[in-house]
Amino acid sequence: MVNGNKTIQFDEITTKLIGCVNYIHQKLGNGSYIGVYKVYFPIALEMAGLTFETERKIVNTVDANAIEPPQIDFFVENRIMVILKRVTFKEKDNQQIRTYLKAYNLPIALFVMYGIKEFNYQLLYDLDHPDNKNLNLMTFKS
Repeated sequence: MVNGNKTIQFDEITTKLIGCVNYIHQKLGNGSYIGVYKVYFPIALEMAGLTFETERKIVNTVDANAIEPPQIDFFVENRIMVILKRVTFKEKDNQQIRTYLKAYNLPIALFVMYGIKEFNYQLLYDLDHPDNKNLNLMTFKS
């Protein structure tokens, strides 16, 4: 994905995930309700041989109680959180997703936007996460 001067890592899991996103888009096209994509995404994940879960509590750092999680659609391979939306990615989403990465202690998020005319995705990294200390990142310039 080309995205300004952003850095992007493609490893086996993210490559499979992006393949799932493309597969669903080819099957459903644009303009479906987001709920339809959420129904088919687990099917694509299973076909790709990826493990996933759909809900996970966050442990509150103040008093160690579990709190209601934000709307995260999937957690894949206990490494990547996936958020499916029918909106355009905005800068405020960037900070919010990075906050979720820290709260869930995950290194990578995949934000997928299925729109009316096209779909797009954004990979976001918690660069402070131990798994990301030695990333082999590729830099793309538009």
